[in-house]
Amino acid sequence: MIDISFIVNLHAEGRICLPTLDTALTAVKYANKHGVVSELILVLDNPDNGTLRLVKNLDFKCRIEITDVRDLGLARNFGVEAAGGKYIAFLDGDDLCCDDWLLKAYEEAVNHDTDCIVHPKFNLFFGRDYDQYFWVHPDCRYDGVKLSRLLVENLWTSSVFAERKIFEKIPYWRNDLKNGIGYEDWVFNIETAVSNVRHIVAPDTIIFIRRNKTSSLLDNSNSVGVVPDILRIFSKMNSKMNVNRII
Repeated sequence: MIDISFIVNLHAEGRICLPTLDTALTAVKYANKHGVVSELILVLDNPDNGTLRLVKNLDFKCRIEITDVRDLGLARNFGVEAAGGKYIAFLDGDDLCCDDWLLKAYEEAVNHDTDCIVHPKFNLFFGRDYDQYFWVHPDCRYDGVKLSRLLVENLWTSSVFAERKIFEKIPYWRNDLKNGIGYEDWVFNIETAVSNVRHIVAPDTIIFIRRNKTSSLLDNSNSVGVVPDILRIFSKMNSKMNVNRII
């Protein structure tokens, strides 16, 4: 039985993904060493030739899954379907994780008494021509986060860890960035929060997030004012939510 499926989403990263895969493989090995059976899955969505060729020539054990959904949210859903683990974690193809990320996230999840999503404690943004800064994730067990804050600010990045059943019950939505609707991880964070899934952090863990001011998807989409489709989220929940409630 597999405890954790660690999914790395790839598209056209080329050689930039090599450090990402190295840290992901290290995290998988670290978890296995401590008795938590883990697998590494690479999901390639409409990959370019360079990225596909690089992945096929890797010299370590992993599972390669290829799709053509052309959307990061739907590619994550595809990865969930392909995964064999009870728990699933995601890592974007140009980010880096700490060695013990999977193990510490797993320990937090199994010791929590309700449905939860585990996030790393810290994020360090880095990249060429980009000012480095830390982002500390809030923990809903201690920080008293209100839903109204989450509606206007994405509080957690996309490197998440949770039971498979949560991703199956609340799958990611397709982005519509051209029309200003997104992002898939922000929508996922809101929808899970209003569904009473607790967002918590694993202490002393960090994800390193690559940014490039000149070509970042985030910067480009920010220029058109991308926001989550709040009305669609609440209509799906089939109830009016108290925006001031503590999540």
